[in-house]
Amino acid sequence: MAIEQVTLRELVRDPIYRKWIKTPPLGGFSEYARFRVYVQKEENGGWAKKDFEAFAPAYNFLVKNYKSWYDAALTCRNQESRPPVVRYKGKRQYYAPMLLMPGHIWCGYCRRPTVFGYYSTHHTFAAKGIKPLPYKLRCGICGNTEDSIRRFKGVAV
Repeated sequence: MAIEQVTLRELVRDPIYRKWIKTPPLGGFSEYARFRVYVQKEENGGWAKKDFEAFAPAYNFLVKNYKSWYDAALTCRNQESRPPVVRYKGKRQYYAPMLLMPGHIWCGYCRRPTVFGYYSTHHTFAAKGIKPLPYKLRCGICGNTEDSIRRFKGVAV
């Protein structure tokens, strides 16, 4: 049985994630960070993409259109983002609901929890005529491998 991925529309119902996604990435992001909005117009449909040179135009494009799409992701193509942070028992800790969704892994490039899987073809490689290694677990949206992303521990709040 396949795990159904949570959609961006579902994620932004969470007030902590909604506030976090509005904030440009902080810490270590270079002036060369490039952003991409991935769009899935209908359930089980293919993913399309649009590239941006900065966070603000990518975010504005997403906000203007995301309610008309089935799912979307505002990704940073070359640098990871950490999950939202909350204060819990006096300490700053990663926000567990974004890290502990069953069947989901936090993808720092997609800036959200996603379902990872094994792919013999993947939309991010198709235009280049590249076939991904089918034994590598990959993000269903951006195609990064599980072993290329950081893992975070969250706390229940």
